[in-house]
Amino acid sequence: METTHLIPSISAPAQRQRGVVLLIALIVLIAMTLAGLALWRSVDATNVIAGNLAFKESTLMSADRGLQAALVWLDGNRNALGDNNLAQGYTANTLTTDPDWYGTSVWSNAVDVGTDAAGNRVQYLIHRLCRTTGPYNGQDGTGVNNTCSTSLSKSR
Repeated sequence: METTHLIPSISAPAQRQRGVVLLIALIVLIAMTLAGLALWRSVDATNVIAGNLAFKESTLMSADRGLQAALVWLDGNRNALGDNNLAQGYTANTLTTDPDWYGTSVWSNAVDVGTDAAGNRVQYLIHRLCRTTGPYNGQDGTGVNNTCSTSLSKSR
């Protein structure tokens, strides 16, 4: 009597396989690797941008700190704004030459507010932008009107 096997032979389907699934799996693996690399570069660029924004915000906060300190000084010295006070970084008259703001000599009279938590050194100078010292609406020693650059100034 002949025996019939209900389970098909394992070797028969192996002969029909051509490796198509392996090829598709390799293509999907390459696509996933490329997508992962693109995501990694995107996250890296995002971190650099976030860091730059944090540096920018830090410098703006430092500038605000210096501006606030200068305004407090101006408010507390309203009666003495007609004269130069170089020790406090205040110049009542217009400078004769445009200073080199990157040079160290210009900042020798600057008021040092200090260094903030981010390491930014904060200093300020105040220039009144009047032709001469004295009251902004008065005259100099020769009887010439003192002209100042103010928000109310008009071109002549």
